[in-house]
Amino acid sequence: MIFEFAEMIFGFAEMIFEFAEMIFGFAEMIFEFAEMIFGFAEMIFGFAEMIFGFAEMIFGFAEMIFGFAEMIFGFAEMIFG
Repeated sequence: MIFEFAEMIFGFAEMIFEFAEMIFGFAEMIFEFAEMIFGFAEMIFGFAEMIFGFAEMIFGFAEMIFGFAEMIFGFAEMIFG
């Protein structure tokens, strides 16, 4: 009878261990989901950074054209006094 009682307790402990393992698997799944969302957010941030870089490049190009026009204006001012 004591052996059966010990076996029952062992089965109960095994059941608790399986439950803990299940909860650990659930937590791991949530962590993987959070990591996936973080990767997605990082991708969106990279895309926004790329668009910002593109806008900065266009601004630099406009600034270059403005400088060129300013140079031509200065040249014309030099010629015509």
